[in-house]
Amino acid sequence: MARSLRSRVLWLVAFSLLSVWLLLALWLHNTVKQHLGTALDQRLAASARMVASMANASAPALSAKPELQAVVNSGLFCQVMNLRGEILARSGGAPSAHLASSQDGFTERSLAGERWRVYTVSQGQVRVATAEPMAVRESLLATLAWALLVGLLLALLGAWLAVRWAVSRGLAPLDAVRREFESRPVQAASATPSAAGITELVPLVAALDRWADQARQALLRERRLTDDLA
Repeated sequence: MARSLRSRVLWLVAFSLLSVWLLLALWLHNTVKQHLGTALDQRLAASARMVASMANASAPALSAKPELQAVVNSGLFCQVMNLRGEILARSGGAPSAHLASSQDGFTERSLAGERWRVYTVSQGQVRVATAEPMAVRESLLATLAWALLVGLLLALLGAWLAVRWAVSRGLAPLDAVRREFESRPVQAASATPSAAGITELVPLVAALDRWADQARQALLRERRLTDDLA
């Protein structure tokens, strides 16, 4: 069964493109995940330091009013505690259990079946813990991953169409050579096809010309022999 050279080239190019795009997608996903985690951690730390500065400026008010809501960025939760660990204030929606860890810095904690990314900072008379549900981060990463995947698939489809057109254009001289040899009579003298100047086709055209010359010489010898016999 004949195999199409065009299909073979297209499948090889498609496999190569798919491999490159998959490696690129993995690299981009890991890079975006790393940078996104760093940016979100920086937001947690900045919010905690801001709230700590505000809390130190109004520590007596915080002690007198435990229901005071701490001011944090949208999507983050905060708790303000004194150095004894008593919660002085917390933002709306923040869990009632302690978010702060025993040491300052970043930690991951599980409270009431939910995982949290927490940053704790001690400053002056208070300790501040800002937290973000890990589910929010995972949802954001999933959205970015889908956007990246769709973009890469669209790019791969565009590259496939471009390669298909390029392969068809690239193999056009081969079709031209085939048509010229099909239309040339056996008795005709060898002529240089229009696509013979292409480097890859020069050996093929030369071999076909030699075969055509041998066939023509054999036909002439047969005719002379037939004339002599007649």
